[in-house]
Amino acid sequence: MAANFSFELHDGSKCTVIYGRTTKPRDLLEFLRSKFPNLSIQIVTDETVYNIEHLRWTIRQSWFAKDRGVMLAKRVELDLLMRIAGASQISEAIKIAGAKENIPFYMACIGAQSEVRELAEFLREKCELMEFRKAGNKEVLQRLGINEREIDLVGKEKIVLLLAEKGLLAVAEKI
Repeated sequence: MAANFSFELHDGSKCTVIYGRTTKPRDLLEFLRSKFPNLSIQIVTDETVYNIEHLRWTIRQSWFAKDRGVMLAKRVELDLLMRIAGASQISEAIKIAGAKENIPFYMACIGAQSEVRELAEFLREKCELMEFRKAGNKEVLQRLGINEREIDLVGKEKIVLLLAEKGLLAVAEKI
């Protein structure tokens, strides 16, 4: 698999997810946000993402919530972190799902296709890009309390939908 994955959102915006590692991901994120102010950019630690499809569904949830005015936070980047972490507080979401030094991360970049492409090219020089993990991260299932029985009920092919729902329910229960 490639080191990045692109898809279109419901409103025509382009989202590219990059998988990589860097020694100072928070500094990189701040720099990228200043260099590309028209993009929505967020780094999510590898430890909280089951697989790329899980992240894709969660990004779509946050983007729909943004358009409908029902986000969990004022910024779509923070809404994404809260949903992926299953946290009702921004500080808790940052601790659980925020960027961590020397741990692989997924960087979601949303906006106009030309700017997303420019950012992806820029990142090739600034961090170590890696291949996406093929197997799902079972620790994410445990953290959200998903057991084998639930997986059997929905089927392995729908685990990512169950994860997206669990992340949202975990936040809703805490509010």
